[in-house]
Amino acid sequence: TVSFKVYGVYYADPEVASGGDGTSWATAMSVSNAIAAAAQSGIGEVWIKSGTLSAPTIAIVNNANLTIRGGFAGTETTLAERQLGALTVFDGKVGNTRTSSILLSVENATGVNLVIERIKFCNAKSNGFVKTGGGSLTVLDCAIEANGRDVGTVYGRGMNAQSDGSGSLVVSNCVFAGNRCVAGDKQYGGFGLYAKSFKSALVDNSLFVTNGYNLTDQPGKTYAGFLYARGSALYAENTPITVRGCRFAGNNCPIRKRGNERC
Repeated sequence: TVSFKVYGVYYADPEVASGGDGTSWATAMSVSNAIAAAAQSGIGEVWIKSGTLSAPTIAIVNNANLTIRGGFAGTETTLAERQLGALTVFDGKVGNTRTSSILLSVENATGVNLVIERIKFCNAKSNGFVKTGGGSLTVLDCAIEANGRDVGTVYGRGMNAQSDGSGSLVVSNCVFAGNRCVAGDKQYGGFGLYAKSFKSALVDNSLFVTNGYNLTDQPGKTYAGFLYARGSALYAENTPITVRGCRFAGNNCPIRKRGNERC
């Protein structure tokens, strides 16, 4: 049972199993408890120490504006004190085995803003990060890498973000790398980023590299029988999108493609 108190920030440590009340670094909560507490209490922010959270499967319903920030040393009292470039890692592996299907899933209510900053999502069996519900999403300074290799038909192996036509999406200064299909013969797309039904989307100053499908992952496999694939790096469905200052390299999707907003 998690008790909820009214504070400005919940502090979290990926190395503690449950932790304290989250009111200071000394009494930091577990990451899952802190995110759940912030979502349910209406507290605006979660600050997470740098380090690796192994095999998370965090799923929440969020009804208030929420910001989840990583990359803290565990001593900061202001954001300006964080080390430049530091991240907190959500890793789907235990040892060499992928065990988590989805690392973080948020159902974000219509009219609510969710911000994810300085988190690395990697090695999920299915999706690194999933956002549903009508609310808006901003993703800043994150890395989304090596997700989705253990499933066939799935969209947004790195990040799957959906709204109901009312929310907006901003992705800035992020890396989407190595989110690839290794199994399955059917339909999929947006291996790095899949965005659906946002009123607007901006993808800015981000890198998309080696996402998609590669036959070297399945020796002897051919493309015969594949249905279709939509966007090895990025696929936006029913979403007007602006892509600005981004780089795309080594993303591979040489199968029959459909749709008109894809990279």
